[in-house]
Amino acid sequence: MNRHQRSAKPSKEQRIAIDSQELHQILEWYETQLESGAAPSIESIVAEHPEHAETLRQILPTVQVLINLNDEAADESAPSLACDHEPSYAPRELGDFLLRREIGRGGMGIVYEAKQLSLDRQVAVKVLPFAGMLETNQLQRFKNEARAAASLHHPHIVNAFYVGQERGLHFYAMRLVNGVSLAELIETLRSDDRKKTEPDRSTASEHPVDNEAETSPIAEFSTQRDRREYYLSVAQLGRQAADALEYAHSMGIVHRDIKPSNLLLEGSHLWVTDFGLASTQTDKTLTVSGDLLGTMRYTSPEQAAGEAKHADPRSDIYSLGATLYELVALQPAVTGETRGQLLHNVIHSPPVALNRLVPRAPTDLTNIIAKAISKSPDDRYATAAEFRDDLDRFLTGKTVKARPIGRLRSCFRTAQRYPLQAGLLAAVIVLLSILAIVGSYSAVRQSKINRRLEERNYASEVADAYHAWNAGRPREIRNHLARYQGAKYDKLRGFEWYHLHGRLDQSLDVPTAVHPGPVCRAIYSPDGAMVLTACADGIIRYWDASDMSLIKALRAHDDKVQWIEYSPDGEWLASSCVDGTVSLWHTATQQLLATLPRHQLCVLQASFSPDGRFLATVEEYKAVHLWKLAVGDEGLECLKVAEGLHQDIYHASFAPNAPVLVTASDSQGVRVWDLIENDSVQLQLANTLTSESGANQTAFSPDGDRLAIVGEACVEVWNPQDWTRIADPVEIDSGTTLDFSPTSDRIATSGRVGNIQVFDPALRSREITAAHLKNVTSIVYSPCGRFLLTASADHTAKQWHLNSPPSVASVPNDSSSNVWNSKSLQLCQIDGGPTDDQNRIVAVISFSPYLMTPENQHESRLQFVDLSSGVSQTIARGEGEYASLARSPNSRHVAVVGKTPDGRRFYEIWDVAERRKIITHKSRAIGTFWDAAFSNSGTYLAVTGANTIDCLDPAIELWDVERQTMIRTWTSIPAISITFSLDDRQIAAGGGTWKAGEVQILDVAGIQTPTELKVRDQLVTNVVFHPSGNALTATEYRGGFRSWSWPNMEVMSDLERIRKITFGCAFSADGRTFGMSVGRHVELWQSATGLHLGDYDAPVGLASPKFSDDGSVLGAVGTDGSLYLWYRDGRQRVIELPNQD
Repeated sequence: MNRHQRSAKPSKEQRIAIDSQELHQILEWYETQLESGAAPSIESIVAEHPEHAETLRQILPTVQVLINLNDEAADESAPSLACDHEPSYAPRELGDFLLRREIGRGGMGIVYEAKQLSLDRQVAVKVLPFAGMLETNQLQRFKNEARAAASLHHPHIVNAFYVGQERGLHFYAMRLVNGVSLAELIETLRSDDRKKTEPDRSTASEHPVDNEAETSPIAEFSTQRDRREYYLSVAQLGRQAADALEYAHSMGIVHRDIKPSNLLLEGSHLWVTDFGLASTQTDKTLTVSGDLLGTMRYTSPEQAAGEAKHADPRSDIYSLGATLYELVALQPAVTGETRGQLLHNVIHSPPVALNRLVPRAPTDLTNIIAKAISKSPDDRYATAAEFRDDLDRFLTGKTVKARPIGRLRSCFRTAQRYPLQAGLLAAVIVLLSILAIVGSYSAVRQSKINRRLEERNYASEVADAYHAWNAGRPREIRNHLARYQGAKYDKLRGFEWYHLHGRLDQSLDVPTAVHPGPVCRAIYSPDGAMVLTACADGIIRYWDASDMSLIKALRAHDDKVQWIEYSPDGEWLASSCVDGTVSLWHTATQQLLATLPRHQLCVLQASFSPDGRFLATVEEYKAVHLWKLAVGDEGLECLKVAEGLHQDIYHASFAPNAPVLVTASDSQGVRVWDLIENDSVQLQLANTLTSESGANQTAFSPDGDRLAIVGEACVEVWNPQDWTRIADPVEIDSGTTLDFSPTSDRIATSGRVGNIQVFDPALRSREITAAHLKNVTSIVYSPCGRFLLTASADHTAKQWHLNSPPSVASVPNDSSSNVWNSKSLQLCQIDGGPTDDQNRIVAVISFSPYLMTPENQHESRLQFVDLSSGVSQTIARGEGEYASLARSPNSRHVAVVGKTPDGRRFYEIWDVAERRKIITHKSRAIGTFWDAAFSNSGTYLAVTGANTIDCLDPAIELWDVERQTMIRTWTSIPAISITFSLDDRQIAAGGGTWKAGEVQILDVAGIQTPTELKVRDQLVTNVVFHPSGNALTATEYRGGFRSWSWPNMEVMSDLERIRKITFGCAFSADGRTFGMSVGRHVELWQSATGLHLGDYDAPVGLASPKFSDDGSVLGAVGTDGSLYLWYRDGRQRVIELPNQD
């Protein structure tokens, strides 16, 4: 035996610890000696340890008795006494009891199955282990349990009927329950669940329930958890336990250790056992503040918080509720990986709601359990009887009293439990609320600022895209539009974005040959039937010019093919490569005829002289080489005969009518070489032309009378006779290639921005077309002059038909003499569209000559145009001088206003679908009705008129459409445009005089006096409300406009300018875009910011722009009598309207 080493001067605390350790070592040693059969006498051990003499004389005999009772029983406080093998069945006597086998073990004692000899009955005997006698508290608790068990007599409480002490051992005898604990039942149910979810795995428990004990009770307990019977069985067990606890509480005893292992199931009968921690109202000496009693996960929060002195019957209710929770969920109500975490969760963390873990569990039962395990004792059942009665109600199908605690009440009770924390939390909440309000205001304000900034950025990008369109820069257009692509910007994009996006796609959608790499050059065959392309992959491809379908391919070089060109007679094809090689091919057979000696650098070009006798090759950055071609006995022979040095050379061109060769350099301009043939062939420098921006390429006109030069920044035309400029240079952007038309002497150029620009011979006008998304490498006319062929680094070659309508940039800026004629347009959507879910759009147009006379009266007409078919119909002619049109909200009707042939004001209402007049009203007043407006409800029609355009004798009339009665009249208000507010409560009237415009706000009810909005000293030509009703916009005679917020009428945007006359305006249906006709343009503006977006142009003046309700089309009437249409998908259309039927 190891002797304990004593300290010299231990403290009191150290001394107690040392004494306890020494006693345990002595007892372990003594146990070992007893088991080996060589135990010394008690007196010898006492003599060896005199400092423990008294204690040893009391304890050692008891150890002898315990070892004799069961060699394998042990105290869990002494690890050496623990055993994992099967318990011994050797019988031992203890007084009147014969112990047969150990059936249970815990911190408070060892339970044996025994036989009471005097009565010959089976009982259970609980013995306090010898280690328990070392601590006074454990011994006292054992006695407590014995007294409690002996004093309680209830059908569901295991009571003690004998308490005794023999040979130093404390024990008591009680009823033997032939069943299992609820802990064992729960483990069995868990095992069954695991078998269902993991059928291939063993689910045997590490501590299997004894088969003899479990068969009967579990068989009588419904274990089918998917059926209601299971939950009824759980409630029945809870009801029995609550009844037992109610009895114990009535006897003044609180169990304080209710848990599954202390609840035994015998058949369907529940027994409450183990009152070792029980307290009475008169004796609570076993509880010390801060002690944690009972198994922690079933312990009530007040016990776990160290308030066990104040534990009352509600603690038992909590523990029973936690046990029932585990029976329903098969998992503890409170969990934790460590003791500290578990303790925290017991006190503070509410368990997961049962109806979330087990949705099939009856709601009433889960509510009962939830109430029982409330953290606050005040929220639980006040007594076990109430708990029992509510379980009874559930079992009998009655309404239970338990209800979920509301969030507000839960917060209030929490605040009562933790007043300091609640106060701090309230202060924090108030502070956070203030911060939230301030933050919310700041966030809203910042959001508005960000939104306005985003709107401005969008307007800027779209405006730049329209500028790029006018300049023919497709890459820039796409880049600008792409910044606002995607669902994120749906609320920003308007008609202008979609139209330009579609228009770009359509402009690029021409017959196209797609290649695997950049296309360096594309040419036509001499007969124009085929297109040949030179690609970066070294292949020359042949395409059908009619549809750009691939015919065949020729592997010409091992590297990028830089140039291809037919000989003048079409017999040969020359190709050059970046690797310095030049090859000559037979056109018909594609056989290689000759290969020139390799150049040191890339050969940018290989061109034939007009007579086909010479071939000029351009070696990049260096020189032009002249080769003489001849057909000999050995085939085609190529002999270098001359060279012209030219730094940074890019291109060479033969003159068609003279022995002249010109070379182009971006740094040294253009050099003119005379090709002299005497005894030898020479290239003699004759002249140098200084171009404005260098020279990238040159081209002679077919007759040789002009030389065009394209440089980085301009196009020039020179006279080869005296080498002088014919016209001033015209600026372009990044020009790299050009060609003369073989039939019209027009010049086509292109370059790195991807557009095509076509000039007249004098460079006075041009057409610009977006062509490619990357730089254009070559441009050539077809032999017939009706097509242009372009090649690009974007891997495509495209063919362009020149008979298509010219770009608006090519239209001369003239105005029509008909600008003063009156024209008005409305776009109506009615039933009968191209598909079942679409409406048909009908344009209603009125035309009238200004100052109608009997001679021109026939020119006044009203026309309907079906936009689907383009078919127009004149439904009225010469019936009056039409001034304006108004459309009803449902698009069913239009109102036509103007002046009758006899000089009186009138209005008519037409049914658009049936194309018939349904109402006519002729006023007695002299003059013209200038404008009309339907109310948004369709009930009223307002008309405004005057004696002359100077607004003498002005009047605004309000009519009931259906009853044909005039409701109200406003006089002395000179207005030529009117509109209703969204709620129909006000009418905005715009007009005034040529030098004093005005906008009046009229009260439809006639109660309020008119209100005037401040405008500039220009006639107001149009007033229109935003579709949302939140803004009013007025346009001015010279192109300016002003917008006010509605109804507070604060100025939102203001544009003052002097331009051409404004003839109409309109909002898009979504309200994002505002369009107004100014001269030959329909200008588009962003409604939110008043920023300019772009223009749609026409060759004539435009008037009365209107958007369709579905946002698919914008239309305007031209002074030439045509209808101009721009579609959201990018299409443009002009419908010519006949003046005669």
